Amino acid sequence: MKIELKLNQHCIETAAKKAYEHSLSKCLKKNHCASVEELILLETRIDGLKYFLEHADFRFLRSQHPELNGFSVANVILVIPHNKDAITIRCDTLIINIF
Repeated sequence: MKIELKLNQHCIETAAKKAYEHSLSKCLKKNHCASVEELILLETRIDGLKYFLEHADFRFLRSQHPELNGFSVANVILVIPHNKDAITIRCDTLIINIF
């Protein structure tokens, strides 16, 4: 699964929290999901973001990769595989392996 995060005025951790909260809100609203497949994708996104938020070392990420601090505009792609053991962050030409 690929999740796009926009880091303008927010660091990677805050952007991931906002994406998680937005997805959770959509999931809890009745009649939002048009199909079972859409609901499954949304639940998978929530699960992946939750895992990332619980296990990533955000202090280390921000200290080693200033582009993840949110002080400048950056488009980040969070890549979460099904087994979650090889999460990566892609920012421009930079690829960061989390686990």
